Amino acid sequence: MTTEPGVGTPICTSVLVCEQIYQDRATGKLALIGVFNRIGAEEFPHQESISVFFSLTNGRGEVDVTLQIEQDDSEVLVKIQGRHNIPGPLTILDHGVQLKKATFKKAGRHWATVWCGGELLNRRPFDVVLMKTPSGPTPPDITEV
Repeated sequence: MTTEPGVGTPICTSVLVCEQIYQDRATGKLALIGVFNRIGAEEFPHQESISVFFSLTNGRGEVDVTLQIEQDDSEVLVKIQGRHNIPGPLTILDHGVQLKKATFKKAGRHWATVWCGGELLNRRPFDVVLMKTPSGPTPPDITEV
């Protein structure tokens, strides 16, 4: 990565975990569907399709970015690496990654982490919890006004 005064390692302004990410072909806008902080599993290991969205800014040039899904004990469950071009320090690079089968080994706190050049830029916690299958339908938690 090339650097200039005031420009260095990119800043990761946001990390979100969701069910799916769609990109509108006409506008290029991203739609994050089903943003969550908790995954319910009936047993372990548990496989789940998840997506991770992150935004980078304050960089210039080619940067190596790593997205990881980690357990609370720092064990890396998923590691995705990619190279991104940030044209200038005012550019905001929005990026989404879809993980079709992330495997969670146990219940507990997990993290979606974004790294650049071995430096942690940002992370988002989410919990994976053991949930029993409900015996009947659960009414929705909706407040009507």
